[in-house]
Amino acid sequence: MNWFLPSRRSLACAQIEGGLQAWKRHGFFDGDPVASAKAVEHFSAPRLPKAMMDGINPSLLAVIWLVTFISGTRAERDQLLPFANVGLGLLRAATEPDSKLAPWEQNIAQRALVELSAFVDASNINLNLHTGEAQRDAVPIDGSNSMACIIAERSYLDNRYGVGGWHMVSQASIEEAGRFYDKLTIRLTKGGETIIWFDLTASKAKWTDEGNIEALRQFQKASSKVVNENKIDVAKKIVLDCLSALNYSTEQHEFNAYLPTKKTVEDLISHAINENLTPEELALLLIDAGFVDHNASLKKFESIFIAANYPTLGERAKDVAQSARAERLERHDKLLTEIFKRAVEKGTLLVPQYGSVGVAMKNALGTLMEPSTLPEKQKVNSKTPRDRDRAMTELINRMKN
Repeated sequence: MNWFLPSRRSLACAQIEGGLQAWKRHGFFDGDPVASAKAVEHFSAPRLPKAMMDGINPSLLAVIWLVTFISGTRAERDQLLPFANVGLGLLRAATEPDSKLAPWEQNIAQRALVELSAFVDASNINLNLHTGEAQRDAVPIDGSNSMACIIAERSYLDNRYGVGGWHMVSQASIEEAGRFYDKLTIRLTKGGETIIWFDLTASKAKWTDEGNIEALRQFQKASSKVVNENKIDVAKKIVLDCLSALNYSTEQHEFNAYLPTKKTVEDLISHAINENLTPEELALLLIDAGFVDHNASLKKFESIFIAANYPTLGERAKDVAQSARAERLERHDKLLTEIFKRAVEKGTLLVPQYGSVGVAMKNALGTLMEPSTLPEKQKVNSKTPRDRDRAMTELINRMKN
């Protein structure tokens, strides 16, 4: 057994939970999906042979649990209908043409289909009324604003076809006979296109312009936060990769020593978002700005070291401290150069202000460049930092070699 992979039992339980969550979002299930999935597992698992559960398709195992639960529990039929519908959905996924079920699994799937279908057909509620594949079968969407409805539609498609299993082709809003619909044409990853209809009539009656605008603002704010976090995470990974390439230690305290202060990091992230910089460019700015703070902290340590060891080492204490600081700055300089090379490979026009690369650029230009992270209103030169960087494109190309 591979201990690093989830067990079939945990996968089966997760699939039941996911199915119930989908039905809860659409208002067809009012229980707790997590607790309900666990209840199905605790009820059904002891009734099945362990050897079978360890060797069967996880989706099919979830179906068997649901069949056992539905046939053995004393819950009301209406309460069990969502479980039956989840079972049918998982059964469809488990028996797709490319599922490669063993013959004995196919037999189990066939028996499960008969039992689940009989249970649903015997009830007075049809859980499959809203397939969305025709206008008359439009999937009802309940949302207090337009953004909530859009998210609900995408969530429905993700649950039905899998995350990444579909792509939007077109979307049309249609008002007809007093009802309001969204008609989505999607392309399935497995091939082919299909149309799904959503009925937003009840939702639209709740919408207000103010509510829609506020929901959009909150959504954009949340999306921006995700983008920001993702960009800084990627930038940090680039720094770690460069440290590894240089055979430097990548322990957390070692990594943080190359970064600037927390406030500077926040400013640089904001600058990177506003200027639409790449993660490589953000990594370059972080390590470039960190060079200044790193040098300042090393000077402070140097003073402390000299003061503490001068009585015993004399002038040699200065030599040792200065040598240690020079070695650390050389390591930082090599890291800055390595990150700059990677940024150049991505076509950057940014240039470090510090380290050997920054000095080389300043000497080549014959003028002192202003740091590219300062707000434009603080600049006295009419050229922006990006304009200055573009003027150095030729010099960057030379440095590639």
